[in-house]
Amino acid sequence: MLGNRAIGRAALSTHGGVVPNPSARKLIMITGRPSTQERASGQKPRRESYQDTKPNSSASQAYVHKFLILARKYKKSAFSSECSGVYSKEDLVNCACKMSPGNQAVGLPDGLSPRFLSGLPKDKLEAMLSAAKHRHFRASSVIINQEDPAERFFLLTSGQGRHFLNTSEGRRILLHWLTPGQIFGGAAILSTPCQYLAGTEVLVDSCALVWERQTIREIMSDCPALLDNALSIAVTENVAWLIAAHVSLSGDDAHGRVAHLLVSLASAIGKVTPRGVDLRVLNEDLAEGANVTPFTVSRCLRDWEQAGLVAKRRGGILLRRPELLLAAS
Repeated sequence: MLGNRAIGRAALSTHGGVVPNPSARKLIMITGRPSTQERASGQKPRRESYQDTKPNSSASQAYVHKFLILARKYKKSAFSSECSGVYSKEDLVNCACKMSPGNQAVGLPDGLSPRFLSGLPKDKLEAMLSAAKHRHFRASSVIINQEDPAERFFLLTSGQGRHFLNTSEGRRILLHWLTPGQIFGGAAILSTPCQYLAGTEVLVDSCALVWERQTIREIMSDCPALLDNALSIAVTENVAWLIAAHVSLSGDDAHGRVAHLLVSLASAIGKVTPRGVDLRVLNEDLAEGANVTPFTVSRCLRDWEQAGLVAKRRGGILLRRPELLLAAS
């Protein structure tokens, strides 16, 4: 992982190494680690916030917000080289996709029936798979960066992912979660070139089939059923999720928002066990998804655990009675 000083250098490199104003230069200096001289002399680095420099400078504050966004982007991308369409061929993930000797996809994993490919004749399915590139992604890799040109279309074949949004204030908002068989990067199929509206990351080692923008548009023009499937997914899955999330944020209290998010995640990424539904999700993820603080999430889970509805475990949550969560909230 890059250190704060390296992040600062990376962010500066996007501006040609020029700091727009002294206030911004001071920000970068105080966010770095102690220098060699400071460590040798035992000096403690001065701790300031950027508000201490020029609080009335709107230009300075605007740069600060941009710097924070850049820093977050570089820090996230540092987990892996697989970012913005750059893929590593090392440490390949075990995947059940059927591959040819030349590493060409010739079949999907057994039991995987993506809704996007529903109703496709065998010959067209084979042609579509042959036009795709099979890619491996390490856990915590960012596959799509927000506002990057929409040049690729993806079908997740194994693993788990999610969409996220970085706001202008530097906040990170979690959106829709992804499981095998789901598509993402849909902006690439539009006739007018545009940018991705949100970022996409994988949480565990994952695999995906990838089509370049021109390729997927040619395939969809030759097979209109794919466009119908994509529109159906957009309306009944993505838009429906956004409506449910908006209703929950508008009408529910904190307990209700966390409960709705848990039930939604249980149906999407939960693993059914004899004791309940196992969710590999952190308190911080729930806090970002429900627009509450991690402390509020801990309080909600503690209340439900005392009622026997959930059981908190390391790295996840066991929903013992998910059907009763909404009633309890």
